[in-house]
Amino acid sequence: MKKLYIDALQNLKSSERPMYAPFKTSWSYLEPSIVQGENSAPKDEVILKSTDEKPVTEKKEVLESFAGYAQEKLVEQDKISFQGGEVKQKSLDLSFELEKMNQEQLRERAQSLLGESFTHLHYKDKEPENIKVIFVSDSYLDNSQMESEEQTQYHLCFDHQVSQLFAKMVQAMGLGENQVLMSALSDEENETSYESLLFGELSVFQPDFIVTLGAQSTSFFIGNDKKLRNHHGQLFQLNFTQQDAILYTAALMPLFSPKLLNIAPNMKKTAWEDMQKLMQKF
Repeated sequence: MKKLYIDALQNLKSSERPMYAPFKTSWSYLEPSIVQGENSAPKDEVILKSTDEKPVTEKKEVLESFAGYAQEKLVEQDKISFQGGEVKQKSLDLSFELEKMNQEQLRERAQSLLGESFTHLHYKDKEPENIKVIFVSDSYLDNSQMESEEQTQYHLCFDHQVSQLFAKMVQAMGLGENQVLMSALSDEENETSYESLLFGELSVFQPDFIVTLGAQSTSFFIGNDKKLRNHHGQLFQLNFTQQDAILYTAALMPLFSPKLLNIAPNMKKTAWEDMQKLMQKF
């Protein structure tokens, strides 16, 4: 290969014809006689396959690398600044229309969907002025699965072991049980939707914070293209309206479900770091 370069350059110097590139940019060699002088001995023809792919330039590599870095950092924060500019996360329009509802109407809806015992456990000692956080799980448990004698509102969505774990998480955040409300989107088989009940609770209790516990509940609020693994621990602003007028705003933070933490204890550190971010906003 080195000899081919030397021969080509020597022939360019000795040739009286106009100078032209001895090689194509695709690095495919043409007939040697074109490059060599007329009296030169014939050389073995070397042909490399050309490719349709455009060469990757240094500029392109730098831009792609920066785009990947920015995407990674925007998962952790809303904005990254650098010398000469900044990159911001695209704002989301997260608005939800709520119907006007009072506590009595909400309880009637809950009884029709969940039953009397579920409803009593659900809203026991709950007053709108005290509720600070609504936790939204992916699903409610079936009545038959609630076997614990010491039932709390967390048993509406989790088995006894997970409920105990979640109760400790809530306590660690400095919240009393009368300051939080447990809710969910559907039953475990996704056969019954409880979205109307959830929106009724948001209308009546108007919490400062909404914490989603799982992929389904997270996607419900911030969109199917926003994955929990990328957006846990981030804050999103939700606007709730009635008759096209803003009723109130709330901050939403996705967290990993305590069901996952129960079977994957290595995730507890990440969950605790996310919870601390939420506690700073209280």
